[in-house]
Amino acid sequence: MIVKKLIRDLHLPVEVVVTPIAREEDGLACSSRNRRLTPAERLAAPALYRSLRLAEEMFNDGERNPSRIIKAMRKEIEREPLARIDYIGVTDTEHLDPLDDMTEQNTLVSVAAHFGKTRLTDNTILCDSKYKSKTSRLKLG
Repeated sequence: MIVKKLIRDLHLPVEVVVTPIAREEDGLACSSRNRRLTPAERLAAPALYRSLRLAEEMFNDGERNPSRIIKAMRKEIEREPLARIDYIGVTDTEHLDPLDDMTEQNTLVSVAAHFGKTRLTDNTILCDSKYKSKTSRLKLG
């Protein structure tokens, strides 16, 4: 989203193609930073992905209150003693403004945490089916 805004603001003739995050078998987002993790930290790191999956489940079950989703995500990550949460955000996908309600809009859920000295980030976009195009590609505005 930040890159899209930069391209728009600078009027660059570039198309941004959003693709799914490449993930390891246990859900951890693929990143060169993963190599910096100790074996114990590597085992702990999928807590970020589990928290995002929890947010998706809650959203799919009808939850639209960001505070409840953040609280549940925080609780999930804090189950992992090696994780130190930096932030959990629930924002709109266009301007990255924090949301008070996730009803009838695309929502970016993002998380960052430290595992030892390594800071990992991850995110997912939550949207109702009416915000997906007929090809199932997400419309980001």
